[in-house]
Amino acid sequence: MMQERSVSTVRVAKGLTAEEWRVVRGARVNILLVDPDNLAAMVVDALWPDLCQPIVVWHSASGQALPPVGCAGTLILQDVDTLLRDDQRAMCDWLEVAAGRTRVVSTTRQPLFPLVEAGTFEESLYYRLNILCLEVTEWGS
Repeated sequence: MMQERSVSTVRVAKGLTAEEWRVVRGARVNILLVDPDNLAAMVVDALWPDLCQPIVVWHSASGQALPPVGCAGTLILQDVDTLLRDDQRAMCDWLEVAAGRTRVVSTTRQPLFPLVEAGTFEESLYYRLNILCLEVTEWGS
């Protein structure tokens, strides 16, 4: 069994401190939103003004091609847990070329690490997307 690398996890819930939001909003790294209750859209909306332009939204089940590298300041990758194996490899290749040019904000309805352990999700893609992990459990007012 592979050892899980440490990642920063911030729980988005009532009582999220101003400092935690400052870190999330100011981070220019890839963010993975773990979202079993479909609240990631609210987090993405809250982050939208702080995302690098242009912003491209890509849904894994849509069949659309990934944007040319450099054409998206931010790529919002929805439902990354549903990516097929070939699409996971294509995303890894795309991220390799896009490194430093495009920030990725991805959403998943289930934690990805168990999928990595089961061999159904690319380990390298997991670690590229999971630089800052936000577990969306509740949206505070």
